[in-house]
Amino acid sequence: MNHQDQPVPRENASASPSSEMLHDVAAFIARYLACTSEQRIVLALWVLHTYCFSAAHSTPYLNIFSTESRCGKSVCLQVLRLLCASPWLAAGVPSSVLIRKITADRPTLLLDQRETLLGAAYTKIRGLLISGARREGTYSVSAGNKGQIADHDVFCPKAFAGDAPLPISLDPLCIPIFLVQRFPGDRLRRLRLPEAREAAQSLVLRLQQWAASNLEALKSAPPLPYDQFPEDLSSNYEDSVEPLLQIANLLGGEWPLQACSALIRVFDFHTEHDDSYVVPLLSDIYDLFETEKDRRLPTGDLLEYLNNLETRPWRSWNKGGLLTARNLARLLGQVGIRSRNQRYPSGGRGNGYQYEDFLLPWQNWLPKAEKQALEVPGENDKD
Repeated sequence: MNHQDQPVPRENASASPSSEMLHDVAAFIARYLACTSEQRIVLALWVLHTYCFSAAHSTPYLNIFSTESRCGKSVCLQVLRLLCASPWLAAGVPSSVLIRKITADRPTLLLDQRETLLGAAYTKIRGLLISGARREGTYSVSAGNKGQIADHDVFCPKAFAGDAPLPISLDPLCIPIFLVQRFPGDRLRRLRLPEAREAAQSLVLRLQQWAASNLEALKSAPPLPYDQFPEDLSSNYEDSVEPLLQIANLLGGEWPLQACSALIRVFDFHTEHDDSYVVPLLSDIYDLFETEKDRRLPTGDLLEYLNNLETRPWRSWNKGGLLTARNLARLLGQVGIRSRNQRYPSGGRGNGYQYEDFLLPWQNWLPKAEKQALEVPGENDKD
């Protein structure tokens, strides 16, 4: 599919200035980022939300992710940085810095390489993000040496990009933006920041003007009734998407319908790729077996290999830590592969995996070039 062949649908030739503004934002995103037309609609609405989030009772986070490198995650954050209100692009910052920055400036937080900050060792940052998704939420920390507690308002828009799965506690707060590698036919511009920043200036001015003119209307907007949410959307995400739907309602015309349709497709696209980690995992295991003479691999050897692949998500898979035997078993279980207690040429026994168990999944999942290299093991390879 050629992403550039999917323009954002326009209402009609006499579309309102507000509608044209948001279409222009989506078109700007399309210059640099390979994504679907529905993702562009959602990103454009979210960009406008960053200028008027103070009128909302919640703010949807963006979970920008992919299973492979060079899919545009960092480019997406850079494009958002050019368009959003008060952007702050950060990576590897401690929770104390996040608190000070958020409480002082109310930025649009753009957090890159999120897996380095959302692991088991970073409960403070996860707590901060959970608290900051709703207006009434506060994040409390100890202050001083006398047991004092300081409450911080950390409500502001946030987007984060990464490779590994999102912690379950954050998932209902997020709109997923799943990115894939661009196709040869995609005609994207290289993101040169000085040039792109100049091109974005007029859009930023129009976004600021719209927010200033419509902030009070958004503040007085009543909560959406249930029948105005996308019918197929899980109720877990209603609070997250409501601010975008209220903006779409205020824009009028076809935007309410477009927003609902785009959100459904964005969540569906995420669901369709829930198994997308299986493909790179099978490919990596295939590469390992290609270098091994033995057709049996101990689980420990397989994990050591996977966790040393620098461009893959395995080394930060388990809440920011290394992929474990349990994680591996769950992933491979999706395609019917189970570990075995087996004997190895060294004479020892232990849990591991056999080459022949991967043959059918490889045939079904891997690209044609790799399928052609597959061979069924001979009888001497079997236990």
